[in-house]
Amino acid sequence: SVETPGLAFDVAVSGTHAYVADYESGLQVLPLQCEAASAVEMELPAKVSRLFDAYPNPFNPQTTLAFELPKQGVVSLRVLDLSGRLVRALLDGITVAEGRQEVIWNGRDDTGRRVSSGTYFYRLEAGEYSETKRMVLIK
Repeated sequence: SVETPGLAFDVAVSGTHAYVADYESGLQVLPLQCEAASAVEMELPAKVSRLFDAYPNPFNPQTTLAFELPKQGVVSLRVLDLSGRLVRALLDGITVAEGRQEVIWNGRDDTGRRVSSGTYFYRLEAGEYSETKRMVLIK
């Protein structure tokens, strides 16, 4: 444990030093308080799929929908209206590489017509992971 002047919000360990980010004092570089750097064992959190907030939101005429995958997988990314009806299939059973991916939705349905102003949902399905978020189109 380390005392910091303010509120520490992140820490990283590299070699023989710990790097502590603090809201008041900025970055502090501290020597490790153990016999050897190899004595520090950290369990990294498992990588998981993640759906990010649409940006911009609200939007006009387009928004970016981003997600992250821990490994390559088959993905569906769909836009739905308030009643849950499919508006646009942006990705439909496509194999996508691991890492962060971005898809732009231009406010059009599967036939190419502009959709009306309002609230829409976007749903990501990747393996056993699924998540739905909300976005608003304004004109």
